[in-house]
Amino acid sequence: MTNQEFQEIRESLGLTRKELATKLDITPLLLGRYEKGSSTIPEAVAKKIEEMVTPRQTDEDLDVPTLVKKIRESLDLSLGAFGQLLGVSRTAISNYESGRSKPKEEVLKRIKELAASGAGAALDLPDPLAGLETVASDKKKGRKQPMIFVQSQFGGTISQEEVLNRIPSDAESVYIKPADNKAYWVRGKENGSVNLW
Repeated sequence: MTNQEFQEIRESLGLTRKELATKLDITPLLLGRYEKGSSTIPEAVAKKIEEMVTPRQTDEDLDVPTLVKKIRESLDLSLGAFGQLLGVSRTAISNYESGRSKPKEEVLKRIKELAASGAGAALDLPDPLAGLETVASDKKKGRKQPMIFVQSQFGGTISQEEVLNRIPSDAESVYIKPADNKAYWVRGKENGSVNLW
Protein backbone atom coordinates (compact mmCIF):
# COMPACT_ATOMS: atom_id res chain seq x y z
CA MET A 1 0.00 0.00 0.00
CA THR A 2 1.40 3.39 -0.97
CA ASN A 3 1.25 6.48 1.20
CA GLN A 4 -1.16 8.04 -1.32
CA GLU A 5 -3.50 5.01 -1.16
CA PHE A 6 -3.31 5.10 2.64
CA GLN A 7 -4.38 8.74 2.72
CA GLU A 8 -7.13 8.18 0.12
CA ILE A 9 -8.61 5.36 2.16
CA ARG A 10 -8.58 7.49 5.32
CA GLU A 11 -10.31 10.31 3.49
CA SER A 12 -12.87 7.95 1.92
CA LEU A 13 -13.73 6.71 5.41
CA GLY A 14 -14.29 10.32 6.48
CA LEU A 15 -11.84 10.00 9.38
CA THR A 16 -9.36 12.49 10.74
CA ARG A 17 -5.78 11.36 11.28
CA LYS A 18 -6.46 11.19 15.02
CA GLU A 19 -9.61 9.07 14.58
CA LEU A 20 -7.91 6.62 12.23
CA ALA A 21 -4.80 6.47 14.43
CA THR A 22 -7.02 5.50 17.37
CA LYS A 23 -8.69 2.72 15.33
CA LEU A 24 -5.29 1.43 14.17
CA ASP A 25 -3.78 1.71 17.66
CA ILE A 26 -0.95 4.00 16.48
CA THR A 27 -0.11 7.65 17.16
CA PRO A 28 -1.45 10.42 14.89
CA LEU A 29 2.17 11.50 14.34
CA LEU A 30 3.11 8.06 12.99
CA LEU A 31 0.00 8.00 10.82
CA GLY A 32 1.06 11.37 9.37
CA ARG A 33 4.48 9.91 8.54
CA TYR A 34 2.81 7.02 6.69
CA GLU A 35 0.71 9.44 4.65
CA LYS A 36 3.70 11.66 3.82
CA GLY A 37 5.81 8.65 2.85
CA SER A 38 8.53 9.36 5.42
CA SER A 39 7.86 6.03 7.15
CA THR A 40 7.09 2.67 5.57
CA ILE A 41 3.58 1.38 6.26
CA PRO A 42 3.91 -1.97 8.07
CA GLU A 43 1.98 -4.89 6.57
CA ALA A 44 -0.11 -5.28 9.75
CA VAL A 45 -1.25 -1.64 9.59
CA ALA A 46 -2.02 -1.90 5.86
CA LYS A 47 -4.04 -5.04 6.53
CA LYS A 48 -6.05 -3.35 9.29
CA ILE A 49 -6.96 -0.39 7.11
CA GLU A 50 -7.88 -2.62 4.17
CA GLU A 51 -10.15 -4.65 6.44
CA MET A 52 -11.93 -1.43 7.37
CA VAL A 53 -12.98 -0.87 3.75
CA THR A 54 -13.66 -4.50 2.77
CA PRO A 55 -17.32 -5.45 3.18
CA ARG A 56 -17.87 -8.52 5.35
CA GLN A 57 -20.32 -11.26 4.52
CA THR A 58 -22.44 -12.62 7.33
CA ASP A 59 -23.31 -16.29 7.65
CA GLU A 60 -26.92 -15.37 6.85
CA ASP A 61 -25.75 -13.98 3.47
CA LEU A 62 -24.15 -17.28 2.50
CA ASP A 63 -25.87 -19.74 0.19
CA VAL A 64 -24.19 -22.68 1.95
CA PRO A 65 -25.31 -25.44 -0.46
CA THR A 66 -23.98 -23.53 -3.47
CA LEU A 67 -20.84 -22.44 -1.63
CA VAL A 68 -19.96 -26.00 -0.58
CA LYS A 69 -20.58 -27.45 -4.04
CA LYS A 70 -18.66 -24.75 -5.91
CA ILE A 71 -15.64 -24.95 -3.61
CA ARG A 72 -15.60 -28.76 -3.81
CA GLU A 73 -15.86 -28.64 -7.60
CA SER A 74 -13.22 -25.90 -7.89
CA LEU A 75 -10.86 -28.19 -5.95
CA ASP A 76 -11.91 -31.09 -8.20
CA LEU A 77 -12.64 -33.31 -5.18
CA SER A 78 -15.15 -36.09 -4.66
CA LEU A 79 -17.72 -35.79 -1.86
CA GLY A 80 -15.61 -38.16 0.24
CA ALA A 81 -12.30 -36.37 -0.36
CA PHE A 82 -13.84 -32.99 0.43
CA GLY A 83 -15.38 -34.49 3.55
CA GLN A 84 -11.96 -35.74 4.64
CA LEU A 85 -10.50 -32.30 4.05
CA LEU A 86 -13.17 -30.76 6.29
CA GLY A 87 -13.17 -33.59 8.84
CA VAL A 88 -16.74 -34.75 8.10
CA SER A 89 -18.32 -37.67 6.27
CA ARG A 90 -19.20 -37.95 2.60
CA THR A 91 -22.87 -38.00 3.62
CA ALA A 92 -22.45 -34.72 5.53
CA ILE A 93 -21.07 -33.03 2.40
CA SER A 94 -23.95 -34.41 0.35
CA ASN A 95 -26.41 -33.07 2.94
CA TYR A 96 -24.73 -29.63 2.95
CA GLU A 97 -24.89 -29.45 -0.85
CA SER A 98 -28.55 -30.49 -0.97
CA GLY A 99 -29.52 -28.15 1.87
CA ARG A 100 -30.76 -31.03 4.06
CA SER A 101 -28.43 -29.93 6.84
CA LYS A 102 -26.11 -27.06 7.69
CA PRO A 103 -22.48 -27.39 8.70
CA LYS A 104 -21.54 -26.88 12.34
CA GLU A 105 -19.83 -23.59 13.11
CA GLU A 106 -16.31 -25.09 13.03
CA VAL A 107 -16.90 -26.74 9.65
CA LEU A 108 -18.49 -23.59 8.22
CA LYS A 109 -15.41 -21.68 9.35
CA ARG A 110 -13.17 -24.09 7.40
CA ILE A 111 -15.42 -23.77 4.33
CA LYS A 112 -15.18 -19.97 4.49
CA GLU A 113 -11.39 -20.22 4.90
CA LEU A 114 -11.23 -22.30 1.74
CA ALA A 115 -13.38 -19.77 -0.09
CA ALA A 116 -11.17 -16.92 1.10
CA SER A 117 -8.01 -18.82 0.14
CA GLY A 118 -8.88 -18.67 -3.52
CA ALA A 119 -10.56 -22.05 -3.76
CA GLY A 120 -13.74 -20.08 -4.26
CA ALA A 121 -12.40 -18.02 -7.19
CA ALA A 122 -15.36 -19.11 -9.29
CA LEU A 123 -17.75 -17.75 -6.65
CA ASP A 124 -17.02 -14.07 -7.29
CA LEU A 125 -16.17 -13.70 -3.60
CA PRO A 126 -13.70 -10.98 -2.57
CA ASP A 127 -10.21 -12.46 -2.94
CA PRO A 128 -8.00 -11.41 -0.02
CA LEU A 129 -4.96 -12.57 -2.00
CA ALA A 130 -5.71 -10.41 -5.05
CA GLY A 131 -2.71 -8.42 -6.15
CA LEU A 132 -0.10 -10.81 -4.79
CA GLU A 133 2.58 -11.90 -7.20
CA THR A 134 1.66 -15.14 -8.90
CA VAL A 135 4.42 -17.70 -9.04
CA ALA A 136 2.82 -20.86 -10.33
CA SER A 137 0.13 -21.88 -12.74
CA ASP A 138 -2.28 -24.75 -12.35
CA LYS A 139 -2.24 -25.94 -15.96
CA LYS A 140 -5.13 -28.33 -15.45
CA LYS A 141 -7.47 -25.52 -14.41
CA GLY A 142 -5.70 -22.61 -16.13
CA ARG A 143 -5.56 -20.73 -12.80
CA LYS A 144 -2.67 -18.76 -11.43
CA GLN A 145 -1.86 -19.34 -7.80
CA PRO A 146 -0.38 -16.79 -5.40
CA MET A 147 2.70 -17.61 -3.34
CA ILE A 148 1.42 -18.47 0.12
CA PHE A 149 3.22 -18.11 3.43
CA VAL A 150 1.89 -19.47 6.72
CA GLN A 151 2.91 -18.00 10.05
CA SER A 152 2.68 -19.87 13.34
CA GLN A 153 1.49 -18.24 16.52
CA PHE A 154 5.11 -18.51 17.69
CA GLY A 155 6.45 -16.43 14.79
CA GLY A 156 7.83 -19.15 12.51
CA THR A 157 7.00 -18.87 8.81
CA ILE A 158 6.82 -21.58 6.17
CA SER A 159 6.34 -21.09 2.43
CA GLN A 160 3.97 -22.85 0.08
CA GLU A 161 6.95 -24.56 -1.56
CA GLU A 162 8.20 -25.93 1.78
CA VAL A 163 4.74 -27.33 2.58
CA LEU A 164 4.42 -28.92 -0.88
CA ASN A 165 7.84 -30.55 -0.46
CA ARG A 166 6.61 -32.29 2.72
CA ILE A 167 3.42 -33.84 1.32
CA PRO A 168 2.93 -36.48 -1.39
CA SER A 169 3.48 -34.91 -4.82
CA ASP A 170 0.15 -36.26 -6.09
CA ALA A 171 -1.95 -34.94 -3.18
CA GLU A 172 -5.24 -33.50 -4.42
CA SER A 173 -5.65 -30.90 -1.70
CA VAL A 174 -3.97 -29.52 1.39
CA TYR A 175 -5.51 -27.88 4.47
CA ILE A 176 -3.03 -25.99 6.64
CA LYS A 177 -3.83 -25.58 10.32
CA PRO A 178 -1.04 -23.56 12.00
CA ALA A 179 -2.60 -23.92 15.46
CA ASP A 180 -2.08 -27.70 15.16
CA ASN A 181 1.34 -27.30 13.50
CA LYS A 182 -0.04 -29.51 10.69
CA ALA A 183 -0.65 -29.61 6.96
CA TYR A 184 -3.41 -32.14 6.23
CA TRP A 185 -3.48 -33.66 2.73
CA VAL A 186 -5.95 -35.73 0.71
CA ARG A 187 -5.14 -38.10 -2.17
CA GLY A 188 -8.09 -40.13 -3.42
CA LYS A 189 -9.30 -42.13 -0.43
CA GLU A 190 -6.03 -41.59 1.44
CA ASN A 191 -5.23 -38.71 3.75
CA GLY A 192 -2.52 -37.80 6.16
CA SER A 193 -0.71 -34.96 7.82
CA VAL A 194 2.78 -33.57 8.23
CA ASN A 195 4.28 -31.22 10.80
CA LEU A 196 4.88 -27.66 9.62
CA TRP A 197 7.59 -26.64 12.10
